Amino acid sequence: MDENEYRDTCQIVNPLACPFQKAVLTRQCGCEYLQHFHIAEREEVGCRMPLARERCVRLLGLFRGNARFALKLMDSPTVSLPHGKEIKAQAGGLRGLAKVMGIEGHARRIENVHGLVNKAMEVYGDMENLPYPEIVREIVHYEGRTRRGRR
Repeated sequence: MDENEYRDTCQIVNPLACPFQKAVLTRQCGCEYLQHFHIAEREEVGCRMPLARERCVRLLGLFRGNARFALKLMDSPTVSLPHGKEIKAQAGGLRGLAKVMGIEGHARRIENVHGLVNKAMEVYGDMENLPYPEIVREIVHYEGRTRRGRR
């Protein structure tokens, strides 16, 4: 299966791809609406609830937009982020949100992204009102797993 065929199949099998897919696949977070798919020996994750996915898409867009300068991104906001910076935006953003919400263990794994987003909406009312300076600080300081040396 070539890459274009794979992407087309993913769109059909997983029309509601999880916006936090990279963070989920690196085991940084989970969600009550998470759905796993295996296509051509690869793992994909999707969302079972369209409204929850829309919220996550919007939140991730705000994480990216608010962290652009801090991540030294000068390209157009429509250009997709490099893998490492995308992981920082996803996992670091969720950890930052958990930290400002006072959730214990925010530095390890976010167990339920949807629950975290709902709790934040109860407290702040709208995603625009979240304390992005604190969240961006976590995005910048987030470090993925360290590379292992060659054997």
